[in-house]
Amino acid sequence: MDTRNGECSGFAILKNIHCLYNFLNGTDILQCFLFSLRSVTLYLLICVLYMDNQALAEVHSIYVVDQNQNPVINAVIIAPGPSPAEALSEIAIVDQIDRQFVPEVSVISMGQKVLFPNSDNIRHHVYSFSEAKTFEIKLYAKRPEAPIPFDQPGIVILGCNIHDQMVGYIIVSASQNWAQTNNQGSAQLNIVAGTNELKIWHQQGNWGATNFQTIPWQGGLETTKLQIQLTEPAPEQPSSTSPFNRFNRYGH
Repeated sequence: MDTRNGECSGFAILKNIHCLYNFLNGTDILQCFLFSLRSVTLYLLICVLYMDNQALAEVHSIYVVDQNQNPVINAVIIAPGPSPAEALSEIAIVDQIDRQFVPEVSVISMGQKVLFPNSDNIRHHVYSFSEAKTFEIKLYAKRPEAPIPFDQPGIVILGCNIHDQMVGYIIVSASQNWAQTNNQGSAQLNIVAGTNELKIWHQQGNWGATNFQTIPWQGGLETTKLQIQLTEPAPEQPSSTSPFNRFNRYGH
């Protein structure tokens, strides 16, 4: 049953097949009509009950600033909302260019897959020890064999076992209602009526890069400013001979 657009097409099909069967077998037309009427009533009732609550959501403009009132880029905001009805077919891309993950911060829906091409002329070894997704793609060039599925919501911190300076982030959202701030710190977010709190994330948030911060939501304004506390970026540490040691700085 596909209820994402308020459609319950399966009931309509079954109703029409049954009615046609009765008609062809000489069943009284009135009986067929009454059955169809009951089926349509049930069809409409179920469609209303299962209608995606996205219809009740409104788009809000949000402006995120830090403690110095500077716009915050790449903040991720998540509002309560429906989960993806099925794993998205679109494959997200996190490339590796000039020994950096591009984009540095990605937001995907739970169940979506990510491909990690290597556009550098050197090999990389991509991995994550995060609770939401643990994986590794050992030394490779160009394209890996297959994309990686991300089936659990949460924060995934990426690293390269060869190049310590490479750090990337994938936010896996269980809600379809999420947004990522642009270079002006602004974002457009679908928020369902009755929502009273949001989750926000930033890699420099003073609550830690492996966590979300919950903030109250009142709404009612054309543009809502959210202020968060950021910390200074951690200084680069000397390279270690121990694989994956760098992730200790992020609680892994």
